[in-house]
Amino acid sequence: MSLRLEFSLLLIAVLLALATVNSNHRARKLYTVLEAEQKRMRDLDVEWGQLRLEQSTWAAHGRIEKVARERLHERAAGRACRGDRASDTRKQALMRPLAFPVVPCFDQSLPPWRQRFVLGLLLLGFGTLVGRSLYLQGIRNDFWAIRAVRAMSG
Repeated sequence: MSLRLEFSLLLIAVLLALATVNSNHRARKLYTVLEAEQKRMRDLDVEWGQLRLEQSTWAAHGRIEKVARERLHERAAGRACRGDRASDTRKQALMRPLAFPVVPCFDQSLPPWRQRFVLGLLLLGFGTLVGRSLYLQGIRNDFWAIRAVRAMSG
């Protein structure tokens, strides 16, 4: 065998070894990222369970009834009506209409042209949002995939 052929085979073997090392390094790096994301997912799942438990605690029937009794001075439905005079006057006080203060700033209504202008601006903004979402989801649906690749490489 010639020296040139041996040298080229040695060069190819070294390049293949370097490519294998590089591939293993990238695989380990991606595996580390995957493990970190899975840990984050588990942590978020635990936090979600804690939040659901807290929400069910705050929304428990007994707690709502207790808050209603303390803040609104309400009684349970079975004991509310006894026909005594004190509860009747309290009911009448609670049933009378509330008097809201009149604020001069809010007492005026907008002129019709300004109402239409504000409504048009709101509809234009809403239409822009709908159009952008249709564009990103229907026409250019690879937008999020490109962002994910950029985030992973950077």
